[in-house]
Amino acid sequence: ILSKYGFSATLFLSTSFIGNPYDQGDFAFVKHDRQLTWQEIKVLSQNGWSIQSHGYRHVRLNSLDKDALTQELKFSKQIIEQNLGTEVDEFAFPYGIYTNLAINKLRETGYRFAYSVHSGKLMPNARRYRLPRIEINNRDDMSSYITKVTTGYISPENERRSKIRDIIYASPVVKDVIEKITPYFGVGNH
Repeated sequence: ILSKYGFSATLFLSTSFIGNPYDQGDFAFVKHDRQLTWQEIKVLSQNGWSIQSHGYRHVRLNSLDKDALTQELKFSKQIIEQNLGTEVDEFAFPYGIYTNLAINKLRETGYRFAYSVHSGKLMPNARRYRLPRIEINNRDDMSSYITKVTTGYISPENERRSKIRDIIYASPVVKDVIEKITPYFGVGNH
């Protein structure tokens, strides 16, 4: 449908699931659905889609030690680059959860950008390892879709909360400390 209307997109892949049925992990999917195959992903790439990393196993990065975190980031990047022959330099945090260590490991492994689940439009002053994204999902109707795409937020209250969080989380080190003290702050929805 996107191609029909001249659009492309960025697809963030958790590479260990490619070609497998949706019976793994903590996902809830439509019956008989499945992951894309490499052949389908290659067609998307050939049609202008940017194929980027969402990790290897879609795990909470704050649950991994330094070595496991490095492998999680490297494996996904390498597998996509080997299968498509394209550069992978963007990452979307599984569940939106990131830490200062994860951001440092992203830099070390060659990623240039990373996306959080912080709401809002991408602005010139955005931090490149915590870029906002607008979640559009099957619960959105046309009205909520238009609101999100136009404003970057589902509501004025969501915008206020997001801006306060962005101020508090300006430093990932501060964010890490806050999350250790108050687990509520670390809950992502992806």
